Amino acid sequence: MLTIVGAVLAAVCVAQLAQQGLSELTATTLTTTESVPAAAVVEVVADGDVTVLATTGDTVEVERRTRALWRTPDTSTEQGDDRVVVHHTCGWRFIGTCRTSTSVHLPEGTDLVVRTSDGDVEAEGAVATATVRTSSGRVTVVGATGDVEARSSDGSVSVSGAGGEVRARTSSGRVEVVDAGGAVAARSSDGDVLVRDAAGTVEARTSAGRVEVDGAGGTTSARTSDGEVLVAGVEGDVTAVTSSGRVTVHGTGRPVALSISTSSGRQTVDAPTDPGASRTVTIRTSDGDVAYLGPRG
Repeated sequence: MLTIVGAVLAAVCVAQLAQQGLSELTATTLTTTESVPAAAVVEVVADGDVTVLATTGDTVEVERRTRALWRTPDTSTEQGDDRVVVHHTCGWRFIGTCRTSTSVHLPEGTDLVVRTSDGDVEAEGAVATATVRTSSGRVTVVGATGDVEARSSDGSVSVSGAGGEVRARTSSGRVEVVDAGGAVAARSSDGDVLVRDAAGTVEARTSAGRVEVDGAGGTTSARTSDGEVLVAGVEGDVTAVTSSGRVTVHGTGRPVALSISTSSGRQTVDAPTDPGASRTVTIRTSDGDVAYLGPRG
């Protein structure tokens, strides 16, 4: 009985692979364009790559590129009083083939929302706020004037030049936030985390990878379970912790109340400390060297 079931399953798999191969050979590519009036919020719901550019125009320009066979993607656009929703999704995936990419040009100052299930997202220009998510792919947001939330379940996340707070997160990949006008929360479950030049507080964390914070205007926490931690140029309190790896904190030249420890490694202190100082620095690792040094050169 098991042999029969296995044979049937194998036959189904072979048939599906053959169908997919035929679909790729015979699928057609279609590109369509659309122009709609601007709105306060533009939301893109897609299944593939999404590219967004903020411009000086006064309309929302949409280009949809589809490669499909035996399936008709949803290419609808919803228009409300203050919101435009652009759809470009393939829907049910069992039969046929369907791949999409979506390009949107929208006016500067628009609030942007992007949700795609399988593809990279790139947003560039002076959107007001950006909320961007993908299930699988890279996320890049450049030049938003307000707050940014950028997430991927599997892919790197990069945010630069944001005027407000930034929340950047991935389950697998590198997270990088550069030049943020507010607080930053940057997290990865498996990958390096880099934060540079944040105006507010910083929380940088990964389960496995290197964490670096270089320049922060407020309290900073940099943590990893397995990797190196490097912190420099922070105006507020600092907590730098790893379970396994080297931890180095560069001070600003002003005395701090220092707590530093390692279970296995060298300990170096070469910068001003004062137990009564208002600013605190905590450095800790279970396995590795620890150091508190002067300003980073």
